[in-house]
Amino acid sequence: MPNIPQRWLSYIPMGERIPGTRFISFKAPLKHALCHILQDEDRFTPEMVMERCPNLGLVVDLTNTNRYYNGQIFRSRGIQYKKIYCPGQRVPSTRILKEFFSAVDAFLDESRDSDSLMGVHCTHGLNRTGYFICRYLNLRMGFRPQDAISAFEKARGHKIERQNYVQDILSGRGVQVEPHRLYEGGEPSPRRSRVSSSRDSLVFQSPLADTFQDYPVCRRSRGYEGARHRRQESDSLSPNKHRDRRAERYRRPADSDRRNRSQSGPY
Repeated sequence: MPNIPQRWLSYIPMGERIPGTRFISFKAPLKHALCHILQDEDRFTPEMVMERCPNLGLVVDLTNTNRYYNGQIFRSRGIQYKKIYCPGQRVPSTRILKEFFSAVDAFLDESRDSDSLMGVHCTHGLNRTGYFICRYLNLRMGFRPQDAISAFEKARGHKIERQNYVQDILSGRGVQVEPHRLYEGGEPSPRRSRVSSSRDSLVFQSPLADTFQDYPVCRRSRGYEGARHRRQESDSLSPNKHRDRRAERYRRPADSDRRNRSQSGPY
């Protein structure tokens, strides 16, 4: 069906609130210009989102496009709207995940005295939406990864389909912090130093390198180690030995060798 996202009709419009949280998930609402061709029972618009969830306080849009609706429609009703461009199918980057965390943290911090909900959606309100919510439940709210997945899927009414998302949630890996936060004592981000080499590689040196003898190692090409050993072996030879080797290789045949070769006849 033209203008309607693929498989959009296969998913229920909105899930339930996840117990113990302020999250609610739904699929992307479509503006009237896109869904006017649908039957009334199949339509799902921004106005219908606000009607079904009157205490909505924040909408986080994870779709990688602006064509589904204009976020200003939520802002005009006093609802915060956060647009995070997130490509589908692959695991979101740490930068995008941190942007989501920051938006949710800020909203929860300023709305402590209310019970307004946070609506999160991608195209189908399932895979990317489930990934971001589950990661937040795990890393910010103390849910175990499998419990976070189960709580989301039960509330949404569908199971997360992309196994790469599920595996990353189950890994429980933390969100990387900025480099300068890894070091204390007012030390800035890791020092950047030049190491002279044939490839002029740029390496990063920890501020604690001197203490722990954590010396930087430049990135070498595959043939670097072998070439280095050959140079060391060559340097161990004296100048005289270098000269003797060259003489051995390029010396002219002695007169006796030439006579023996001429007497033996042609090869």
